[in-house]
Amino acid sequence: MRLEKGRQLIYLGNARRIPVGEAKKFFYPVGDEMGTERPGLLIHLEDGFVAYDGLCTHMQAEVEWNRYTGKIWCTMHDGMYDPKTGRPFLGMPKEPLKKIEIEVDGNLVKLIQVFEMPDHDLAVSFAKSLKATFEGG
Repeated sequence: MRLEKGRQLIYLGNARRIPVGEAKKFFYPVGDEMGTERPGLLIHLEDGFVAYDGLCTHMQAEVEWNRYTGKIWCTMHDGMYDPKTGRPFLGMPKEPLKKIEIEVDGNLVKLIQVFEMPDHDLAVSFAKSLKATFEGG
């Protein structure tokens, strides 16, 4: 099977509605066949926006934005991450959070998802066989 790189932009929010020092949770597709989604965290820092995978690298608990400390916080074991780098500096986590590529276009904040997809002929063939299966043919 030949795979090609695909690129998808997913709208995350209006930049004007996320003030500096605040964050927004979102879900993004991981690109598997089942349509699995993972939580993410979009943070508006003084330097601009950053986004990270929303699961702690220690035990996969969902992380939160702590606006009072300005840090990413895992409430399960009080782990803390630096929002500029995603690196842990307190608690059980040892690995950094996965950074998510984003694009700011005017007031729109978009997640950039790169994935592999089958070439056009293979995708059309698969769609036809799927249709035939559901139609009983």
